[in-house]
Amino acid sequence: MGSETLQIVNEGSKLLSSDRKVRRSHINFAILLSLLLLVVISAYLLISSFFAYPAIDGDAKTYFPPITAFASGRGLINPVMSESMYYDPTGGNRFVFHGYLFQILIGAIAWGKDAAAIFTSARLLIAAIISLNAAFSLFMFCHVTRSTQVSKWKRAAYVSAALLGVMSALDYDPGRPEPYATFLVMSGACLMIITQWQFHWIIGGCFIGLLMATHPIACYLSFLLLSACMTTYYEWKSCLFVIARIILLSILTFASTLLIYPHTLTEWLSGCLRQMKDLALSESFSPLQHLQIFAHEWFISADGPFLYGLTFLGLGGYACIKLYPRLRENIRWNLGFYFFLFLMAASFYAIGIRMPWRRYNALVFSPFVFASILYACNSTSQRDNLLPKGGPRKYQFVFPVVLSCFLLASVYFLREVTLFPVYLKHGLSFKNAREQFATALVRCGQMQVDTVLFPLTESYNQVTFESSLLEEPVDIPCIAKQQAYRGASQPPIIPGFKLVHDGFSKFVPKILGFEIASSPRGYNFAVYKNRTRDGAQERRLNRPIRRELVKSPEGWQNRKNLFFDSLLDFLARFNKSGKIN
Repeated sequence: MGSETLQIVNEGSKLLSSDRKVRRSHINFAILLSLLLLVVISAYLLISSFFAYPAIDGDAKTYFPPITAFASGRGLINPVMSESMYYDPTGGNRFVFHGYLFQILIGAIAWGKDAAAIFTSARLLIAAIISLNAAFSLFMFCHVTRSTQVSKWKRAAYVSAALLGVMSALDYDPGRPEPYATFLVMSGACLMIITQWQFHWIIGGCFIGLLMATHPIACYLSFLLLSACMTTYYEWKSCLFVIARIILLSILTFASTLLIYPHTLTEWLSGCLRQMKDLALSESFSPLQHLQIFAHEWFISADGPFLYGLTFLGLGGYACIKLYPRLRENIRWNLGFYFFLFLMAASFYAIGIRMPWRRYNALVFSPFVFASILYACNSTSQRDNLLPKGGPRKYQFVFPVVLSCFLLASVYFLREVTLFPVYLKHGLSFKNAREQFATALVRCGQMQVDTVLFPLTESYNQVTFESSLLEEPVDIPCIAKQQAYRGASQPPIIPGFKLVHDGFSKFVPKILGFEIASSPRGYNFAVYKNRTRDGAQERRLNRPIRRELVKSPEGWQNRKNLFFDSLLDFLARFNKSGKIN
């Protein structure tokens, strides 16, 4: 009887060891295949950035010029965005209204003899940061799929498709500060994975302090997420004490970053409050208009993560619901957990649904959403995976559905990759665009320029940057209009102006006969000359007055003015007295 029992135990141990070996080989195969994909993605990011592709648009005019200005020795200023004069009470276009840490760090590291070389090197550094974000995401994906019940091919497909899908968020609008915030969030999360839970509050406090100096909204959301995690480690008294230590450590870390910040704390707080005022007083829309904007931003936008809402909101939300029972068993302070969970849900609703055009703040946490989906798909527990109650036979539909959602989420990134050879062959390169723009500026003297073209010149005393060019006669000698993000193959007709330089590319990128973009993602532009008069100097002299009338606090008709104005007056009094530096 004893020998039979011993034989059964030996056979069971052999089966267990063989099962572990199979799982280990499956994991190694998935890691190897995904690492190869990561190398290809990183190579694309670095090579395309070397050629300054794609031409950055949107909010890049706000956050990128301070990098090149700091690298050129002109200080942390923004000579491109005219609204910065409103945020800076001195009128010096100082960068005092958002996180500043990575603008200073990248500006200090960027190299080059001229402005063009500095711009290219800064793009390379940002591409390196995005590549690290992809590596951190891959590490997290491999970590959550280490124990699984699917085949090695499915596991490799899951991880690789998730990596492609998350790249649409990681590489979205590289001119904004989200890549820097994602780098801090993901590096802190990966450090927590490889360290013991007793040290998580230290790691979290340090990285939250750095996030405060990089991306305040991501800092707030990360603090809520970390505090919710602390409720699974400690009882309520200990948890409150740990959260207090996290806050103190984050404040000390943030204060240490002020040592390299060239402006004062009160000036930075005043600028941030002014920007918050702009965000709080944003335009209101009817329910139908809001629904249209929501659908456009999360599902059908061609210039953003295409159909990302299907994965981020739909599949990610379903995965979190499936994982909730396991998480509920580990909660030690229920009231605190649900309090922080409510704040997180309300915050994501505000920045992702109520104001869907600011979804980029939520995209910082895309790797966590994809990791949750992967964990739910690969969990060995019947309760908290996506396996239906009907059994393994019904599991067959989960794999193609999840894989299809991941691949649909990757459409935006894959399209950018596909357009890169088109840019090289048919688009106007960054170097040639700078030469053509310099020639046009010499002929015109003064020019109103579309903001996307800001990397093409440093002659800020001769150009006026505008986000949207006027479509009617104005008192300026010339207008420069870019092509890449305006969806036009031909230069539009502007009344009162004559087209003197047509640099638009007539090539329309297509795949299998389907148009994938209206033009190459190049720096192509057209120049128009005023038919009537050259009143550029008069307009430039009158422009600050007109901006002051538009941007003055008296122009905002909203009850929230009282709150923001009183805070700004309070900070101004402290700034004058010198009590806060």
